[in-house]
Amino acid sequence: MYKKLLLLVAIVFGTCFASVAQDHKHNHSHGHSHSHDHEYTSPLGKILNFNEMITERLLENKAALRAGQQPQGRDTEYIPITFHLVGQNSGNGRISEARVFDQLCALNDDFEGSGIQFYLSEQNNGLLFSYINNDNIYTNPGLPASGLFMSQARVNDAINIFICNNATPPGGSGIGVTLGYYDPSRDWIVVRKADVGFGEPVLTHEIGHFLSLLHPHNGWDAGPAEDGIAPAFSPGGVPTERVDGANCENAGDYICDTPADYNGFGWEGCNYNGGWQDPTGAPLDPEEKLFMSYFLDCPRDEYFFSDTQNDLMVTDIFSSSRDYIRPGITPNLTTVDSAPELSLPENEEIVAGYEEVYIDWNSIPGVDHYMLEIDKLPTFSTANLQKLFLTESQITMELESSTNYFWRVTAFNAYSTCGGVSSSRRFTTNNVAVATQEIEEISAWIVFPNPTAGSNEVNIHITANNTFDANINLIDVNGRLVNALGQHTITNGNNSLAISVANLPQGVYNLILTSEEGITNKRIVVSK
Repeated sequence: MYKKLLLLVAIVFGTCFASVAQDHKHNHSHGHSHSHDHEYTSPLGKILNFNEMITERLLENKAALRAGQQPQGRDTEYIPITFHLVGQNSGNGRISEARVFDQLCALNDDFEGSGIQFYLSEQNNGLLFSYINNDNIYTNPGLPASGLFMSQARVNDAINIFICNNATPPGGSGIGVTLGYYDPSRDWIVVRKADVGFGEPVLTHEIGHFLSLLHPHNGWDAGPAEDGIAPAFSPGGVPTERVDGANCENAGDYICDTPADYNGFGWEGCNYNGGWQDPTGAPLDPEEKLFMSYFLDCPRDEYFFSDTQNDLMVTDIFSSSRDYIRPGITPNLTTVDSAPELSLPENEEIVAGYEEVYIDWNSIPGVDHYMLEIDKLPTFSTANLQKLFLTESQITMELESSTNYFWRVTAFNAYSTCGGVSSSRRFTTNNVAVATQEIEEISAWIVFPNPTAGSNEVNIHITANNTFDANINLIDVNGRLVNALGQHTITNGNNSLAISVANLPQGVYNLILTSEEGITNKRIVVSK
């Protein structure tokens, strides 16, 4: 449901102006020229505010549609997004990746009918997210100092979305009030972190603005009409759209399949039953379920973009100024609709060798990425939280001894992030460190298969420089002997041995090789 008011910042349209001149072409580089009145000079020489800048793009897209310049592309266009996750200087307060996964899943549901889909853009450092620690941006992204830093963090080949604690616009007030806005002068979106997630429509609304859409109530952003007959021009100076659509091409939001709407500050409820009338006296009957409107509390899954809104957004994507978000890449489209199943450590297990704790979960076909979270509390929110992005479904980690840990895993692709997070498990490391000292006679040794994956036997291959005697034993996580190979003579060259694991429970074991020169070990994972 639309639980919150969707604001592109009406106060921004009315009083706050862009402060940056820019080149929208190709690499989308920016030239900064601040001024006291915060105005933007368009290529046509006009002085424009945010609303007028979006209107100019919209009218260009309408002209392209009228001229028959239909986009020539794929049935579905895949658009990269860079999410900038903003925290405080300390790194605290940042939104979780899990909520962004939910948001991306919701975006792709919302835009499915338009033929537009989104995916996480990989950064130069290989990360799928941008992480910013900056108190100013976190608290007030509208500050000049915040804007400068954000410009430096902005990437040139994706839609840039900054998720902050507040979404205060340039030159505006209203900390904690504005939910999100699109800044067309810098071509980025800012969203308040409280309004990001699967059920939240704010980002869908702002991407609509990014792709040139106006509010259906365009001109009435400063507030709704009074009951009665509306004037010929709205308070914003835009011609008031008539109910019969006679002037829909040149009034309101300039779109004819979105009915006249004067609802500037939100309507409590889904069904309009007020007394607004258009300039001819015709009673208003707005479409309450448009993503770009300000009607509240309609069923969340019933909001939509009109056919013309969809056409205009696609046209905007294929305009010359948007080629930077049109790389022609099709991401991995494998649907991730389930969470991983955790394998090792087992729940409540006490693991040995805290310096090398083996962590394993099931590999899901078609999945590119796993997010592993390990923390000392089940909330996964402490300063000790370790968050690793992996391409394999296993890892060996060095952890603290005699410590309780909780862990969980999320599987996802850059495009498909709907699978959700696994259940969590708890394990405890003990204080037993498996001491090792290099044995000079050994040049190489391997143990396979490892994990055993159902095998009843583990093979040991040792390559030695000299002949020596060694004692070989298998111990469990509590240091108990579970299988003794006894004394063996390791000869110069290649040596092969085997050890049975048929009767061992699933878990992690240490294979210990001891000689007069030292002791060394290999971790073996018995997986049934």
